[in-house]
Amino acid sequence: MIYLKREADKIFFKNHIKRNDECFDENAKMPGSFLGEGAYHTALKNRKVHDTRNCFYYAYDLLRRGGEGDILRAHDCLYSVLKLQDINPNSKTYGIWPYFAEEPLYEMAAPDFNWADFNGKTMLQILCYHSEKLTEDIKFRLKDSIYHACKAIIKRNVGPDYTNISVMGSYVTIIAGETFNWEDILAYGKERLKKLYEYNKNMGNFSEFNSPTYTFTALFDLSDFMQIVKDETSKKLAEGLLDMIWETLAIHYHPTTGQLAGPHYRAYSLLLDNATKFSIEKGLDHNINLMGDINNLIENNFAYDFSHKLICPDKFIPYFKEKKGEIIYDQTFRPGTTAYTYMNESYTLGSLSLLVAWNQHRNVLGYFGTVKSPVAFNLKVLHDNYDYCSALMGTVQDKNKVLTGVNFVTDFGDTHGVLDPVKNATISAEDLRLRYIFEGAVDNLEVEKIKENCYLIKQKEGNINIIIDFPYAIMDDFEINSEFSIKDNEIYIDLILYKGERIDINFAKIQKAAAFASLEIDTKEIKPEETILSEENGRIKGDFYNLGVDLPVTPGTFGNYCVNRATKLFRNGKIYEPEF
Repeated sequence: MIYLKREADKIFFKNHIKRNDECFDENAKMPGSFLGEGAYHTALKNRKVHDTRNCFYYAYDLLRRGGEGDILRAHDCLYSVLKLQDINPNSKTYGIWPYFAEEPLYEMAAPDFNWADFNGKTMLQILCYHSEKLTEDIKFRLKDSIYHACKAIIKRNVGPDYTNISVMGSYVTIIAGETFNWEDILAYGKERLKKLYEYNKNMGNFSEFNSPTYTFTALFDLSDFMQIVKDETSKKLAEGLLDMIWETLAIHYHPTTGQLAGPHYRAYSLLLDNATKFSIEKGLDHNINLMGDINNLIENNFAYDFSHKLICPDKFIPYFKEKKGEIIYDQTFRPGTTAYTYMNESYTLGSLSLLVAWNQHRNVLGYFGTVKSPVAFNLKVLHDNYDYCSALMGTVQDKNKVLTGVNFVTDFGDTHGVLDPVKNATISAEDLRLRYIFEGAVDNLEVEKIKENCYLIKQKEGNINIIIDFPYAIMDDFEINSEFSIKDNEIYIDLILYKGERIDINFAKIQKAAAFASLEIDTKEIKPEETILSEENGRIKGDFYNLGVDLPVTPGTFGNYCVNRATKLFRNGKIYEPEF
């Protein structure tokens, strides 16, 4: 299905599909692209590839466009990609596809089982909406492939805390069960959707909390699901989940900047991309403007996929259109993790209580500026310029002030907690640092070092002032220092734990490795506040205003430090803990 309400929408969809038109490979019968440094799951990098998921998307787009030669090319794509699925029920990768035609499943660094969900959904959309354009042979092959994907989804059986895949797997199994009268698969899907609804209702929000990526993935899938599902009970559950999604977007939307106030449990960028902003616009029937002049979008070849019918409930529309005064949200959204959000008309500041420094976590995240010129800032821990997953960040916040304590675990991941484990508690490193990164309209900012390891960031035009301080840092006998720099339209405020020749850092042998970072933001002039430090019995405590973080200074195991919550957080002298 496709919803092209305005003439501009037709142009944006045309631009969207044109990208794959231009890179279609007649020999492979699939769209091709250049893969850079790759990702967690693939061992390939810096080469041309043919993406299996994108091939399904392109086939669906071709059928929706229905131009000359599109149906034939869609068949070519489907024949090329369907044969890459593992259909051996005894295989570990049964029912899924590799990322790329050039890399069989058994050669991947880690096969991605989500491909049963993603590709199963697209195949169902192709069959449900465009069956009359397909040959009997390709319809038979799609049905068979969907069956294998459903069996893979059922075998994997992800829990309701994996929000977007739990939604997508429910979609695939319910719609497949209804379409083909597969009663066992339908029953599984209905029960899974019920568990997903009950879990998130009890939690009060989604586990992939306030994610600019996965909140919208769930929004798209549930909106599509509502257009096709027959079962009334499942439809009601989907309506309830959609209501939760729109509420999450509404209460976190910051009209001054046009951003979703943090924190974000999973994100791939700091600022909303154009497609996400356009989705918000579309859900509000374009009654707000986040994208600027539509003619400029057309001139700049803006591309968008209009396959989703997005409708924001009337009760949430005022949240997107009216300026917000001072607002605080302090909520537990998954066992052991609390999200704190502070907003006023001028800026936002949000934080997650206790999480590793994975590159998809936004543990401390803020916004200021305007819709046209927003600025985002975020705290990271970097190993050789990439987020270091074995750094543990304990953060506590009160309105416009936030304090973070960082220590290290010995048995978790480097770039990813599961797919890239640190071996023998040792990393090879040329650089290890904490970084506050500023992105967006940074040309309107100036930075001043006001004392050792303490920096003032302020707008040249505007009234935002931010003080960032690194009051404590130790890495055994390593020399610690700080710096700020401007690179690629970003500002970095860095606390450097190590920089030099490549060495092995064995965290199991390090006696002391920890750091603190404080941040205060305001619309009036502010002065640096001292963080009071106290150390005893192998622990270090920092007190900043009414906030406190107490953590072990010696690296330890993930189980002891993260799962068992060895880091203690305090606000107003009382321990700050999630409700469950």
